[in-house]
Amino acid sequence: MKTSAIKPADLRGSVLAVPPMPRNANGSINPQANAKLLEHLRAGKVTTFMYGGNANFYNLGVAELARVLDVLTPLLAEGDWLIPSIGADFGKAAEQVALLRERAFPTAMVLPLRFPASPAGVARGLGKLASIYGRPVIAYVKDEGYIDNVDLAALVQEGSVCAVKYAIVRKDPRQDPVLADLVQRMGPELIISGIGERPVIDHFRSFGLRAFTSGSTCVAPALSNKIREALHANDDATARATRELFLPLEDARDATSPIRILHAAVELAGIAPTGPIGEFLSVIEDPAILDRLRTVALDLLARNQALFSEKDPQRFLAEQGAGFQALVTTSKNGADATLMDAMPNLKAIAHFGVGYDTVDAGAAAKRGIALSNTPDVLNDCVADVAMGLLIDAARGLSASDRFVRRGDWLKGQFPLTTRVSGKKLGIAGLGRIGQAIAKRAQGFDMDIRYHSRKPVAGVAFTHEPSLVSLAQWCDFLVVIVSGGPATRHLVSAEVIEALGPEGYLVNVSRGSVVDEAALVDALVNRRIAGAGLDVFEDEPRVPQALMALDNVVLLPHLASGTNETRQAMAELVLANLHSWFDHGRLVTPVPTP
Repeated sequence: MKTSAIKPADLRGSVLAVPPMPRNANGSINPQANAKLLEHLRAGKVTTFMYGGNANFYNLGVAELARVLDVLTPLLAEGDWLIPSIGADFGKAAEQVALLRERAFPTAMVLPLRFPASPAGVARGLGKLASIYGRPVIAYVKDEGYIDNVDLAALVQEGSVCAVKYAIVRKDPRQDPVLADLVQRMGPELIISGIGERPVIDHFRSFGLRAFTSGSTCVAPALSNKIREALHANDDATARATRELFLPLEDARDATSPIRILHAAVELAGIAPTGPIGEFLSVIEDPAILDRLRTVALDLLARNQALFSEKDPQRFLAEQGAGFQALVTTSKNGADATLMDAMPNLKAIAHFGVGYDTVDAGAAAKRGIALSNTPDVLNDCVADVAMGLLIDAARGLSASDRFVRRGDWLKGQFPLTTRVSGKKLGIAGLGRIGQAIAKRAQGFDMDIRYHSRKPVAGVAFTHEPSLVSLAQWCDFLVVIVSGGPATRHLVSAEVIEALGPEGYLVNVSRGSVVDEAALVDALVNRRIAGAGLDVFEDEPRVPQALMALDNVVLLPHLASGTNETRQAMAELVLANLHSWFDHGRLVTPVPTP
């Protein structure tokens, strides 16, 4: 954490983020959520955190400021700079700086008090606060006439003020006589453009400023930093093109509430849960505003994340591979031996998902690389989708929806369908998810049997040693086994034929588990009644023959795709990484082959 005296290079070395402060439901500060937000900012090379209005420091008491800083300080990394705010009234600010004297922060920003205050009184108060603190403060100029530029420049000259956050809004930022006069009196190096991305290019080019604050950087730090780097490189075209990406969020903030909209945007983008804002402020609850804001926030985040897409992965790994000790991957991307070899110091792989068949676990084991996945947290959502596909395929819900939309109901009735309750359910794979599916099926009074390599201890369902026999017996066969070479085409043509013309297949495991060509042939020729498929052999390419069939329900591999489950999966991936780096062990390790 930065503790040294403030220099102009400190101000221009990073975008000065003005973040919200996530809280728990009871109003206390949420350490985990704040840590997530700071990690997101650091990933975009933003390392200066100015806690002020967006974090509702206006309404922090003296004791609460101490508690907040005691939580935030341990979250800082080496090189981070935290700037706390004090005030806005003089009495509270004086007590707060007395408290800050016991801590190592090199400065604090004095929040502006609009009433009761006079320009000369503000100047005198800023000087007194710096004297009590024993360190210079940052002045925050938000309104014309708040403080006289002559006095402000004098405070900078005497060392009571180390920087000025300038945030007077102008219709045309290039036409600002107050800012022009202030620059003439104290120079531009210690003046911070304090109104986000919208006026920053004009402030840099028309007045020579070299630093700026941003709240929206909390959603897109890499993009905000791209503006900073472009401005310092005199690349105004890049700066302007990048700034345009922020305008939808900035417009939303200006239209409703800069603080409350940013608070909501950080959560809606999935960066961190922000909770309540604190006293005298309420969260946005209007569904229409939140729906529009979700779209804006997710779009800006997606554009931010696109900056991390490496155009030449092989070259990147050749140059940087030795620097990585851990790898995060998904079933889509996997990790083969070649990728691992490109990272000679790789020690751990954290897989986002329960099925890790696209990771070469054998190669990882030979290298002594630990491997984790995300079990349990997605069981319920996958089981929900399995039952949903089963019901949809049997009752023709999606097909009947299309029937109504086409206007076919005007011509006649939809054909009768197949009952689900009381039918026979076969489950291929009775692991955690398979048992969750069975639990749901019991609510439909279904008779349940299962197939696995060996009987599962502690379950009351009948074990079928042969998958063909299970298919012959059941009305519905749900497949939920691990992917990989060992289970490739486990559901073979023979198994599919055994289902018969009244049987249904549901697959929520991996596309490779089912002989897709045999399944397509059986469905087209009605040798089985129907299917519900969330996975395919060559995703996202789906056999064209399936598209025209009304007895098949097709989903884009979304079984675990809920906000809650994906958040839980992400948290488990991070928990594995934290545990590995802190203690050398994983939370959910995968057994060594």
